[in-house]
Amino acid sequence: MLLQLAAAAGSIEALQRLWLQRRGRRQGGRAAAEELVEEVIDRGAGEKLFHLAEGLESSGHPNYAEEVALQAAAAGQLDSLLRVVRQWEKTADLAAAEELLKEPADARDPQALAHLARLREAAGDLAEAERLLQQAVDAGDSRALVYWALLKERAGDPESAEALAWQAPAFMPFFALMEMAQMREAAGLHESAGRLYRQLADARLLDPSEWQWPHGLDPDGSPTPPWR
Repeated sequence: MLLQLAAAAGSIEALQRLWLQRRGRRQGGRAAAEELVEEVIDRGAGEKLFHLAEGLESSGHPNYAEEVALQAAAAGQLDSLLRVVRQWEKTADLAAAEELLKEPADARDPQALAHLARLREAAGDLAEAERLLQQAVDAGDSRALVYWALLKERAGDPESAEALAWQAPAFMPFFALMEMAQMREAAGLHESAGRLYRQLADARLLDPSEWQWPHGLDPDGSPTPPWR
C-alpha cells in the first residue's frame, strides 16, 4: 500500500520496487507488471516509465528494462521507444530499430525522423537519410540541421556542410563547425580546419585565446606568430 502511494506520488524508486514485486511469480508475474505500466500510462504519467526503465537497467535488470521500455513505446511514449532504438543500435539490430521507428517517423515526429536518418546513413543510403532529415527540419527540429551538416561533411561535401551548419539557430553552428574542424584536423586538412576556427572566432562563437592559438589567426586561417 505504501509503495503504491509513493509510486502514485511520483517516486521512481517506489515504482521500480512495485514493478519488481508484481513481476515476481507470487504477485502474478509478467501480466501484473504489465498492468502496472498500463496504470501509469492511464493516469498520464507515462514519461515516468522511461526513468523506470533506466532504474531497472542500472540495478542489474537489463531485460526487464527493455520489457518496460517496449511496453511504454507501444503506448506511444517516444522517450522509451528511442531508448530501445539506441539499445538495439548497440547490438547491431538495426533492422528491428528501423521497424520500431517507422510508425512515429510516418507521423512526422522529428526525433524519430532524425534517428531513422542516422540508421539510413549507417546503411549507406545517404539520399534517404537526407530526405528524412529534411522532413525533421520541416517538422521543426532545427537540431537536424546539425546532423545533416555533419552527414554532408562525412560524405565529402564540405561546402554544403558549412552552409547547413550556418542555417542552424543560436549556438548550434558552433557545435557543428567545431566538430567539422576537428574532423578536418584529424584528416590532416589543417588549413581548412583553421578557416572554420577563424569563422567561429569572427562570429564571436570562439575565443582564439582559449583555443589553440594564443595570438589568434591570420586572415588565411594560419596561426598568428607571437607578437613582437
